[in-house]
Amino acid sequence: MPVDWAAVSEAIRLGTIGRTAEGLRLLIAQEASCESDRDRAAICNGKAMCYAHLANFAEAFAQITAAKQFAGTERDLMLQIGLAEAATHVLTAQYPTACDLYQHIAAAYGDLLAEDRESAQEFRERFGYVLVHVKQYDEAIRIFQQLLSLGPVLDEQRVRLFLGAALAAKGRSQLARIELDLAAKGPDPELSKDAQGRIMSLLIVQ
Repeated sequence: MPVDWAAVSEAIRLGTIGRTAEGLRLLIAQEASCESDRDRAAICNGKAMCYAHLANFAEAFAQITAAKQFAGTERDLMLQIGLAEAATHVLTAQYPTACDLYQHIAAAYGDLLAEDRESAQEFRERFGYVLVHVKQYDEAIRIFQQLLSLGPVLDEQRVRLFLGAALAAKGRSQLARIELDLAAKGPDPELSKDAQGRIMSLLIVQ
């Protein structure tokens, strides 16, 4: 019986809504159905993301290594594996390494990202967040402002929070305050709290 890709998609979805262990079990159950190295690469990559969200980073990186070996020269798979690897480095606060990986992805797989607007947008958002962490504020500001100018973004509250942080770091307090005010009004209470704290810091400096 071939891999049930609907089950794989469901497993990955579960990993994003806090039911990661359940998602991992679904992925493991599909391993015996793999008929090709391409299948195995995709399953390993899914498992890597689950292990990363379970904070088992050693196993996450082991699965990423295995996924790369199975993927070979399959560029679409290598793109997805690269994104998972970069995201795992973000979760372990290895921001310079994550930044290098995102830069490599942009250079090597820009054509593939361009074919999927939603994936490209998500990539640019994540790249922007990492750029703020490594203090490359000008590039982060450029990415975030371009994203916002093109229409709705996947996570507008987080984008505006990080844009506000980058603007504040560059001494552009008025523009930073505008973005942070918008972030503070967003739906996520933790992001709102972060934005409010940054607004208070701006007021103290002023």
